[in-house]
Amino acid sequence: MALLPPIRGRRLFVTGGGGFIGSALIQRLVTRGADVRALTTPPWESPRRVPRQVRSVRCDVTNLSAIGALARDADALVHLAGPASVTASFGSSRHYVRTHVLGTATVLEVCRRYGIKRIVYISSAEVYGRPRTPRVAEGAALRPISPYAAAKAGAEKLVEAFSSAFGLESVILRPFAIYGPGLSSRSMIGTVIRQTRRGHSAVLRDLRPVRDFCHVADVADAIVRACTAPLPRLTILNVGSGRGTSVAQVARRIARLRRRRILLRVRSTPPELARDAVDRLVADPRRAGRLLGWRARTPLGTGLRETIRWMDAR
Repeated sequence: MALLPPIRGRRLFVTGGGGFIGSALIQRLVTRGADVRALTTPPWESPRRVPRQVRSVRCDVTNLSAIGALARDADALVHLAGPASVTASFGSSRHYVRTHVLGTATVLEVCRRYGIKRIVYISSAEVYGRPRTPRVAEGAALRPISPYAAAKAGAEKLVEAFSSAFGLESVILRPFAIYGPGLSSRSMIGTVIRQTRRGHSAVLRDLRPVRDFCHVADVADAIVRACTAPLPRLTILNVGSGRGTSVAQVARRIARLRRRRILLRVRSTPPELARDAVDRLVADPRRAGRLLGWRARTPLGTGLRETIRWMDAR
């Protein structure tokens, strides 16, 4: 693995700094000596703690003036803000489009107005929909099949447009199935850990889907590299391990780590989710290896053990 590029003293603005990935990223940036500012949460959500060195603001991601006031002299802007649930997006499509598309337009305008040279946009592997190959590369067609994925794809196109029109250095990262300390207890892995804390069964929507599970610390590492690495003006990169694991395999692995046997059960699925299910979504991560010197380093077993400890301690 290549050495991390120097980031000490760099001025970085992070949206979504109070979220799952944002919290891990900010901690890493602060530890490495970066000057970090952040939009943590919107005003209607509970405040999130950030390291004392971080100057932060709580505002809607479409509030251009509030974001611009804190981001105006940043060297790079990392855009993470926005809800991330595929399931919830079916019932809140307008909210997802407003936050992800209009929010992205807002931070791009901040970059343009204040001369911020680079944006690192955290998209999602969900933009691929149902890939036609066992491992999906960045050149695959975008076929979003949820409002969340469609909003992410729309935001990507805005980033591409600003890169072309204004010469903005743009990095689009597409993380795959992110897990680790800080994850939502409602996520698939969070659900299994929570349900097996005392019980001996786990109830899940579907045991068959295969996903590429990538630890949040590895995702944060990719983002740090993307902030400073010499890259083409527009660069799109997968962030995944390249290994597929089924939901059932992950659940059984969690049970083994807890040293218990569990019964896996399937609950009924709403028609729109069953119809639009993605059976397999696994990254081809080779381009990130070539351009960032990055690879996923955390073995799944190690990451799950760490996540179980974190959730059990809450």
